Formats: sequence, structure tokens, C-alpha cells
Amino acid sequence: SYMSELEWSFGEELLAFTNWLQLTDVEQAARERLALHIREIVSVLWPEAVVAVFGSSATGLALPSSAVDFVVDGLPPPTSPVQTKQCLQELHDALEAAGMKDVQTIPFAKVPIAKFFDPQTQLCGDISLHAPNARGSIALIRRYLLLHPLAKPLTLILKTLFRQNSLNLVYTGGISSYAVTLMVISYLKMVSTYRSTTDVSSATVSHAFVGFLQYFSSVSLS
Repeated sequence: SYMSELEWSFGEELLAFTNWLQLTDVEQAARERLALHIREIVSVLWPEAVVAVFGSSATGLALPSSAVDFVVDGLPPPTSPVQTKQCLQELHDALEAAGMKDVQTIPFAKVPIAKFFDPQTQLCGDISLHAPNARGSIALIRRYLLLHPLAKPLTLILKTLFRQNSLNLVYTGGISSYAVTLMVISYLKMVSTYRSTTDVSSATVSHAFVGFLQYFSSVSLS
């Protein structure tokens, strides 16, 4: 039927777009170089610290334009907001000394972070301090991606749409990449058709994408 052909065609476009969004070997290598550089910077500043990559770069859900997320573990817990601000200022200065550009800190966020741009790799990065749940969130998302293969294409497409409409920054009122991923997984777990399917065909992706938009455009999130 016409609708079946339309759904199949739309699904083919979605899958082709998802494949185009996958990081190339060159893009992945650039992220690994940046991770090595950040570890070197932090180890000089705080020898006892351990730097780990987390977020979409660790779960395979990064877009080519996604920032690389880092978490710094091994530091003593801050005793006051002033101490947190001081740590971030030290990190700010070390990043600038290492050649990073557009360095800014957000000390009073729920998870304090430093943001920067690396001119060598042309990548942005976010470094979080005192984020104890970072490693657990990686394991959680990886497990759900194995259980729900539809989650990856849907998440990549939705993240792109949010980014294109400047709705991807939490501190400006947007939705984080992690939240988008959990919304997708929640939807797939809720709908019995997708709960246990391993089908990632054109028609299934098309149906799931439209269903996701219809559901979250009508449900009250308050």
C-alpha cells in the first residue's frame, strides 16, 4: 500500500542518516588524542586524579559535533562551594596554559564543569568534577542499548534535532543527551511492540520514531 511504501521510504532515510552520523575512524582517533591530552594536563595539575571519558563518547552515541565528556575522580570531596570554584579555576588556568580556547567554568551547577575548545582536534570538551554516578550511567546505557537495538538510531536522530534547534544545553533550558537517551529507552520499554524486539528494519524504525514524537507531544511531563 501507499502508506507502507511511505513508512518504508521514511525508515530508509532515517537509517541512512543514522549511518551518516556514525563517527569515522579519523573522528574517533581525534577524540582519543584529546582524551590523552586531557589526562596529561590533569595528571600534572592533580597527580592523584583519574580522568575517564563518559557520556556519549563512552556509550557510542556521540555525534560528530558532540563534545567529549570527561570526569575527574580521585580528588577529595569539596568542603564548600568556594573550594569547588577554586579547583575549577586551577583547571581553567591549566587548560588555557595547554592551548585550549574558550575555557569557561560553571562552578555552581549540580555537577561543576569546565568547558573548552581544542584547536588541535577542533573538538569541544566538558570536564566534570565530583560526578560519582558517571561510571554507573555508562554501564546502564550500554546494557539498555544491547537490550533495545532501536535505541541507538532513535537517540542519534533525536539528538541531532535537539542540537539543530538549540535545545541540547541543560543550563539554557534544554535537554541533555543522557535525558534524551533515557526518554527513548523509556518509550521502547513502555510499548510492547518494541519491548523485546531486535528488529531494526526501515519500517520498525519509522514506526518507532513517529510513535515517540506522538507520545511525548501529548503526554504531560509535569
